[in-house]
Amino acid sequence: MTYSTLNTCLLIGALALTACHKSEPEPTATPKAGPAAPAPQPTTAAVPNAKDTSMAMAKDTSMAGMAKDTAMGMANKADTAMQAGMEAPNALTDQLTKMGLTPAQASAGVGAVLAYAQNKLPAADFDKVASSVPGASQYIQSAKDAGAVSADAPISDAAGLNSALGKLGISPEVANQFVPVVTDYISKAAGPEVGGAVKSLF
Repeated sequence: MTYSTLNTCLLIGALALTACHKSEPEPTATPKAGPAAPAPQPTTAAVPNAKDTSMAMAKDTSMAGMAKDTAMGMANKADTAMQAGMEAPNALTDQLTKMGLTPAQASAGVGAVLAYAQNKLPAADFDKVASSVPGASQYIQSAKDAGAVSADAPISDAAGLNSALGKLGISPEVANQFVPVVTDYISKAAGPEVGGAVKSLF
């Protein structure tokens, strides 16, 4: 075998080997895996914030306090109105007790005077008298309870009034001071016209 023949054989072998390599399939690239998806977080029920809870409780307490203050304010107004209504009769009975009478005698005595006026005055005029004396009906009831006034024997004149006051332990001398105090009070409270009508009864 000559040298040229040997080269030819080597060349043919190299070409055949190259052809074999080209005929083999090229390996496919394996796709890279993407980043793993995050695992779902467990859901938990919302827990009320301690601050929010305390604020809500404070608000409820404040509203309750406002309601209480409102109720107390209304009660205080009612008490003030009652005190205002009782101021006049207290001033009247206070003057009468300075004559040495007890509060019970003074109240029943005023009731006797009012009962007399009720029997003698027109209804419209007596309504003005009664409205000017807070507690007028209570005074009259006090006189009835004490036995000074009765439906069976109404007071029809000044002598009957003196008799009614005598049943209360009020002497004629004290009665002479007692009646002007009551009529003067009615004149100031109801006006001179009504007061004059009451004074004309004595």
